[in-house]
Amino acid sequence: MIQHRQQGFSLNKFIGVLILLGPLVLIGWQIGTIYLEYYQIRRVIASVGEHVTSYNTETHEIRRRLERTLSIDYITAIKAGDLRINRRGGVISIDLAYEDEKRLFGNFKIVGAFDETIQIYP
Repeated sequence: MIQHRQQGFSLNKFIGVLILLGPLVLIGWQIGTIYLEYYQIRRVIASVGEHVTSYNTETHEIRRRLERTLSIDYITAIKAGDLRINRRGGVISIDLAYEDEKRLFGNFKIVGAFDETIQIYP
């Protein structure tokens, strides 16, 4: 009968895997948080759009609702004052253009640049 030597996952192999995968997990985590906040901002704009009932809705009322909802949802990447509200041809839209950066380590950062126009009425 032949005996085979059993091999396991040694501590050295485990540390090697951590060294290789650690930075990838960190980068993935930071990218994930950037996109999560972006989708939260889009959701906030859509929810504000649900309360816009006519083209005559005042811009300051839309901005005030944006400020309140962004604050409630703890969104820090953008302020309501940074969003541009446009009115053209019976359509109200909001320009969502911003950059969000997250520090990885040392001088390294990840930057997400977003530029989109979201129609809120009609």
